[in-house]
Amino acid sequence: MKKLLFILSFFVLGQLNAQTIKRGSINSVGFTSPNVNFSVGQYMAGNFSSGTNKITVGFQQPLRIMLDTSVAIIGDLSICPDDTTIIKANSSPFYTWFKNDTAIKAKDTSLIKLTQKDTGVYKIAYTDGLGHYDSSRQIIITKSAFQKPPTPTIVRDSVGNLTSNYSTGNQWYKDGVAIAGATDVKYKPLVNASYTVTTVQNGCASLKGSSYFFLVTDIINLEDNQFIKVMPNPYVSNLYLNFFLIKYNTLNADIFDFSTGRIVANRKNLYSGTNLDIANLASGIYIVRVYSTDFKMTYTFKIVKL
Repeated sequence: MKKLLFILSFFVLGQLNAQTIKRGSINSVGFTSPNVNFSVGQYMAGNFSSGTNKITVGFQQPLRIMLDTSVAIIGDLSICPDDTTIIKANSSPFYTWFKNDTAIKAKDTSLIKLTQKDTGVYKIAYTDGLGHYDSSRQIIITKSAFQKPPTPTIVRDSVGNLTSNYSTGNQWYKDGVAIAGATDVKYKPLVNASYTVTTVQNGCASLKGSSYFFLVTDIINLEDNQFIKVMPNPYVSNLYLNFFLIKYNTLNADIFDFSTGRIVANRKNLYSGTNLDIANLASGIYIVRVYSTDFKMTYTFKIVKL
């Protein structure tokens, strides 16, 4: 008679609590027997070196896995034009996404990226593979009634503040990285860097505007409270020479192209507060040489034209 080998496995359940699931070891008993259908009860197994063994067959209650049914939401539930929102499931052996109570085909991933066209009611069914399941709360995705605001513009005031044209909802960035707490209409840079700003209006975020490369205002401090400075830097249209000098009431200025060394402008007999009137220069880097008529006082500044 052809003999079949059966492996009867016994699962030992461990403790189950809200934090930890423990499973015991698996013990197997092998025996040779003709075709036998086992039902619940006690069986005898012989021909073992240790003698006759009693084997009990019973039903095991499946061990339930505690499911975390929360869903992380990255973005806004009311989606603005060109924006996205991600809904992400927590770890679970199996899950199925539903939109408007219909299972979403081919959505066996833990996250879904949504745009304005994906409005609806979403939820997720989590399963532990043992017949237990839980559903997440409903997540309602809507289309925002508002448009993205125009990108902010940046201007620099006379004291070196960068100012957004939006009074609220601003976020300032330094070299592309958001500056913590920098959400006011003005921001005072302390280091040389490229600065940008975004704004949120009616729940919709703007794109970043053009970057503003900021150079801390060059200033030459001399004894007896004397000074020379050129500001703002960078500049867009107006560049001012300010100074206080005991021996000189006026100064001269030569402007050189940084890349070629060629002189591109020359200004004579400038009083403090005078606009150098070089708005016509192309965007780029320039050197401003400021000097007295007798050449006993000469200083240079590097400036940026936006």
